[in-house]
Amino acid sequence: MEMNELTNNILIVNNQINEYNTLFFNHLPLLMEKREQIFANPIYFMIPIRAILFYSRACLVAGSISCLPLGALLRIWSQEPTVIKPCNCGGTAVVVKSVLASLSSYTFTTVCLQCHKTSKEKENGSSSHITAPFFAAHRTYKELALSSSDEILHLIRELNLLSTTINH
Repeated sequence: MEMNELTNNILIVNNQINEYNTLFFNHLPLLMEKREQIFANPIYFMIPIRAILFYSRACLVAGSISCLPLGALLRIWSQEPTVIKPCNCGGTAVVVKSVLASLSSYTFTTVCLQCHKTSKEKENGSSSHITAPFFAAHRTYKELALSSSDEILHLIRELNLLSTTINH
């Protein structure tokens, strides 16, 4: 494979990931709203979501997470106060990325469930209070394969139809 072809392939994959992330984060409020239905359906619960990234260095052991089941993420974002942050719009944002910046600080990225704004912040100290629930879920669902945007798109379509049917 030539360098130009490799570069083009990398750009294509990067664009696909960005499209997937946009699709997922733009529909996150709907997914949170319908989370009880997702929890009750094992197929929906287990849809692998790769739009997240967590990196932690606990006890000098590095670890990373880039894929978790949709249901596990929704449960964490619903029940773990350490991953819920206020947004400037007055809404609620959830942590979707946390990366160790140095031995004494970390950065985290949030997405607001109301305005969809993405924010990045840096804090001093350990990120373990943010990353712990995600790493616990990762240990449970280690064998999960990467998802395709088709699975999440199908779920979003079904949830939108369900919302329309219920609201009428």
